[in-house]
Amino acid sequence: AEVIADLHNVFDVTLIPNTYKLNFSVEGLTVCEDEYNFSVKDNNSRYTFDNLIMDNQEEFEYLRTTRFEADELKTRMNVLKLTSNRDPVFTLTDVTQNKSLFSKGVISMIKKAYNAGGQPVDFSKTFEFDIIVSFKGGESGSLGIAISVNGWVYIENSTHL
Repeated sequence: AEVIADLHNVFDVTLIPNTYKLNFSVEGLTVCEDEYNFSVKDNNSRYTFDNLIMDNQEEFEYLRTTRFEADELKTRMNVLKLTSNRDPVFTLTDVTQNKSLFSKGVISMIKKAYNAGGQPVDFSKTFEFDIIVSFKGGESGSLGIAISVNGWVYIENSTHL
């Protein structure tokens, strides 16, 4: 862009958010006093000048530790840029029992849920995702695990635990 003196100069500046909100909720677990970790591991901490994620960055972890509150197990995370060609991993762990309950790529969950609803997902226009992990058949997920993202639902095979 060039500014010309004595003229009315107008420029378009495209603003692109680099943060996303992930709101996680868990259903189907027995309410207890245990502590739970909600973790997302990613490697997108560095960017080029054109806002592209740099390759081969070290992995880091977004971590929230929580307990059931009013019979709900949930948390929120602000994470850096999500794109359709990457898949940071979400893991739910019962810290008290030292037991991993669920682990899956965030982008995979989002895409599968949107596809189940017949909708495309556009990470350049959607910046907040409500993700509900529902254990069907108790903590073992013996009847499967339903994943809901922004209202779109699919059933995850319990062998992915």
